[in-house]
Amino acid sequence: MELTQQRLDEIFVAHKNANFDLLLELSQKLQQDFPNLALSYKAAGIALLAKNRKNDAVLAMRQSVKLNPNDDEAIFNLGKVLLEIGEIYEAENLFLAMAGIVSEKLKQPLMEMLIQRAKIYQDKRYFATANKFFEAILLIDPNLQNIRRNVMINLQCYGEPEQSLQMIKQYFSAPENNWDNIRSRMIYENYA
Repeated sequence: MELTQQRLDEIFVAHKNANFDLLLELSQKLQQDFPNLALSYKAAGIALLAKNRKNDAVLAMRQSVKLNPNDDEAIFNLGKVLLEIGEIYEAENLFLAMAGIVSEKLKQPLMEMLIQRAKIYQDKRYFATANKFFEAILLIDPNLQNIRRNVMINLQCYGEPEQSLQMIKQYFSAPENNWDNIRSRMIYENYA
């Protein structure tokens, strides 16, 4: 059996039209004919999730990621569903791993998810764990100074003053971070 463009188009149209019963049916047929096609499992996971069958969706999404470990959208969707069903550790590890492969399309949602996870741990005073998420964000965008400040603070809080001091020196050596610029930004942010 040959994978035709028509079969792929049917999957995309069913997804676009939010016809999740048809999407599930088509994806299951594709799985039978092409058991190593990641797209069929990804589509099944989307359909199952829409039908609120989260555990089944996780199984399909895991298979999709197993078959195509570079599909950052599939990884992100799997991570979100894992969070919903309480598989927090696995979800967080997926999000952390994505930092190195994330596409432009998913940069912002992934950074928001990483910030959310970091803040949860920071609020619980688990600074080392929070730092893992902040550092992953810096892998995606190393120019985020507010995240860099959080890392410095966390390093100080969990007993890494030397590393924190090194980051502080680097931070203030950049021309945009001299005291006058920082003071001006603080005034602007508080009174603008």
